[in-house]
Amino acid sequence: MIKDIQQNVENTIADLQGIQISNKKSNQYVENLKKSWVDQVARMKPRQQKRTMEQQLLTRQVMNVIKLPKEQIAKLQKHRTKMEEKCLMHEQNNAYEKAYLAKWMIVERTLNECYLWHRQKEKYVLMESWINYFDGWFNGRPVARPDTKMIGSIPLKTPGWGMPIYTKYISVQFRQCPSVKALADPKNKYRIKRDGIGHKTDSLEREPYYSDFLPMVEAAIDEVFQMLVPEEVNLVGCS
Repeated sequence: MIKDIQQNVENTIADLQGIQISNKKSNQYVENLKKSWVDQVARMKPRQQKRTMEQQLLTRQVMNVIKLPKEQIAKLQKHRTKMEEKCLMHEQNNAYEKAYLAKWMIVERTLNECYLWHRQKEKYVLMESWINYFDGWFNGRPVARPDTKMIGSIPLKTPGWGMPIYTKYISVQFRQCPSVKALADPKNKYRIKRDGIGHKTDSLEREPYYSDFLPMVEAAIDEVFQMLVPEEVNLVGCS
């Protein structure tokens, strides 16, 4: 909006100056036009800033977050620091394959921890609903029966990257993280390169490492950690 006003004023001024105006009233009109533009911009800036703040607040409200115990987030931060130190060491030794894997492990472990906590909490909530159901049954207080269809979908161990449930979790919970989804996609070159290096069947040169693979994995790391929010845990047995 401000740019439109500025452009209109500038176009009008250019048209008037092109006629080579000598009339004082016309020159005064140009100056008034300039002043009018400055005044409009000054009045609009606070409103525009307010709208921008409201938009940012709305974005934060709809943005998906991952809640983890603060102790767990601290452990992931510590692991991130450790792996980044290893990555730097491998870069200094021109071992770009190992450097890439070190960065990748930050993303992989964080995603796995998020998914495991999500599934374990689901399981806890379901078990708690069964306890409430039987407590109510024994004490003569009718309670709605839990949805038993959920029982078979709650694993005790974290499925691998290729598992459909895990893949769906990534696509839903990290839908606003394009770099994370790119790394998690088994058909994407970043995942293929990681698997190739892991099986010692692929290499990674300096130029593609710094220009492509490293920026992508670092972007994914930033995306993941920006979504982590500490959660106060009152669940018995969950840590």
